Amino acid sequence: MTLDGFIKLLHKEVDYDKYKSCANITPGACDCPSCCSEQYFNGNNPTYDCDQKRKIYVLRYLPVHIYENYQGALIIPEMMKKTLFSKDIVKVLSLGGGPGSDIAGLKRFIDTLSNEEYQSSKFKIVRLDKEDGWSDVS
Repeated sequence: MTLDGFIKLLHKEVDYDKYKSCANITPGACDCPSCCSEQYFNGNNPTYDCDQKRKIYVLRYLPVHIYENYQGALIIPEMMKKTLFSKDIVKVLSLGGGPGSDIAGLKRFIDTLSNEEYQSSKFKIVRLDKEDGWSDVS
C-alpha cells in the first residue's frame, strides 16, 4: 500500500466523536485532535495508548516526518555515505520510534542511493517504543 493510500484509509478509520465517551481524554481537550495535541501542555503526561491518538498523530505528522528524515539523510557527507554502504550489515536503533517515520525516511534514502556506486548494505533495524500500539500503524 502506498503512503497516500494508507493516509486515506486512516482518515476513514478515525472516529472523531470517540472523545465524547472517552474516560481518558486529555484534560483541556474538547475533541480527539485536541486530545492528541493538548497532552503536551499544562503538566499532562503524553501517551499514545489510544488508537485514535495514534491515528491522528500519523495523519498529522507521518508524511512530513518521513520527508524531514529523508532530507536529513541526504545531507550526510559523501565520505560517510560511502563508509555506511561499505559495511556488510548496518545496525539502526530507533528509540521512541512511534509510527516509524525515521525508518521510512531512512528506507527512502537507502532506495535513492542504491546503485552501482552505493551497493546496498544489509540494514538491521530495531524500533523501540514504550507504546506497543504503534505496531498497528508502523
